[in-house]
Amino acid sequence: MTSLTSLTSKSMSESREYKMKTRRCLHCGGPIPPEKRADSKFCHNSCKAHHWEQNKGKNNPAELNSVPEKEQPKPQVEKPLEGLRGVIENKTTNDVSNVNDVKQTTVQPIKLPVTTKQVTKETQAYKDALAKKEKAEVDLKRVETLLTTCENKITDWEIAKEKLKTKVKPKRYANRSIDMMDLNDTFWDETSDSLIRDARESEIKGEIISLSENKTKLEQMQAQAKEICEQAQKKLNSTPQFETVQQKPSLYELAMQMDFFKKKAQEKQVISNETQIENVQPEVNTVEPEQTEKPALIQTNGKLKSSREIREIDYKCLNFQGKWKEFLGQPAVVFHCALHGKPGSGKSNFSFQFADYLAKSFGQVVYISGEEGFSKTLQDKIVLNKIDNPYLFFADCKSFEQIKADIENKFHFIFIDSLDTLRIDALRLRELRELYPQSAFITISQSTKDGNMRGSQEIIHDADITVRVAKPIATTTKNRFALTDKEFIVFPDSPKPMPKISDDKKLMM
Repeated sequence: MTSLTSLTSKSMSESREYKMKTRRCLHCGGPIPPEKRADSKFCHNSCKAHHWEQNKGKNNPAELNSVPEKEQPKPQVEKPLEGLRGVIENKTTNDVSNVNDVKQTTVQPIKLPVTTKQVTKETQAYKDALAKKEKAEVDLKRVETLLTTCENKITDWEIAKEKLKTKVKPKRYANRSIDMMDLNDTFWDETSDSLIRDARESEIKGEIISLSENKTKLEQMQAQAKEICEQAQKKLNSTPQFETVQQKPSLYELAMQMDFFKKKAQEKQVISNETQIENVQPEVNTVEPEQTEKPALIQTNGKLKSSREIREIDYKCLNFQGKWKEFLGQPAVVFHCALHGKPGSGKSNFSFQFADYLAKSFGQVVYISGEEGFSKTLQDKIVLNKIDNPYLFFADCKSFEQIKADIENKFHFIFIDSLDTLRIDALRLRELRELYPQSAFITISQSTKDGNMRGSQEIIHDADITVRVAKPIATTTKNRFALTDKEFIVFPDSPKPMPKISDDKKLMM
């Protein structure tokens, strides 16, 4: 035991002596204490200050005041998976010049012309007239449906009334075989049947009268609805549909125009700058050497980037079009959309439509059906939403571990239905996103009675887009790529709710 302790202390002392021999102060030459950092060059801060004072001004000031420039690769984001379609660049135009190239030349003001263009768009009056016409048609259709139902009910009651008219023939007995007890029972049976028939006939008459009154009201309402529909059609026909307006260029077009004219002006200025530099006007400001911006003394790396480097990163985004662009904007290739809604609100049908659009327009989609699996209800939803897409796949995974084991890293978009059924919390969802870094995630969750997403709100904070589905409308409550509170009608062909016309319960009797 004593020998082991002595050997250990001896090795530690030898290591300490080796460090003291190999690490010498750059100023005084003395040993650097072992508790100093491994990259320390001075034994004390005073030696560091004395060394700096002695060598100040001996070397090139540019070498002392700046960090040696290293050729760094151009910042790049991770490339999307192969086969992704409909991707556009979302790169910001960088007009910031390099401060190292600043010259003491005259700065000429550049006036950039901004051109406008004439576009033809639909008038607001036509849109309003079209909306009124469609509403009138929906109202007329519902009144006609109620009228048809009422007429069918009247027909059913008329048939029941005709059946009551056929009376049951009384029993006939031979004189020799008359049983007084049987005759007495027959008499009371016929009397009871007669009373029941009278009560039923009275009930039928009352129902027919009530339905006939409702039919008369509905016929009047049908005439009014037809008149309103005709007036709306006339208004639509007399309203001009299109108008020509002067439209200013968008921010992207404006940036492109400015960049084009700026390059042209700079080319002319470079040619004439050498000949006109002696004829500088007194009022033109010149760049003073003292006012030039000094380069930063911070070396960037993979985890630290300057604003200019970030401007140069070529981020890709999805070129959404039509109603999807109006609803969600143009999100990045890799994004997270969190859907939530109450049971029966239509969140699964909305997810099916979204998955079908992504598969048709952009790339491979897998829909993890944790709630329904491969079932008849899943098939019904595929048929209901008219999905027939070779790029859309469905997976029957019942747990978080099955997803990691069965889903390959080949899908551009991954749907998880639902997080509650598969028991995936925020931590596990982050693990999946790290496992599939080139895939976008669309997750479905259940809502509480007050409309909030069930479970931790950490998933909403991490998501780029959150959508609340309340039958039959989906609404964005958070969106990092567009404005919020945008609405999407899950079933646009379904009739909109109409103001109450009459007591529907009476009409359906």
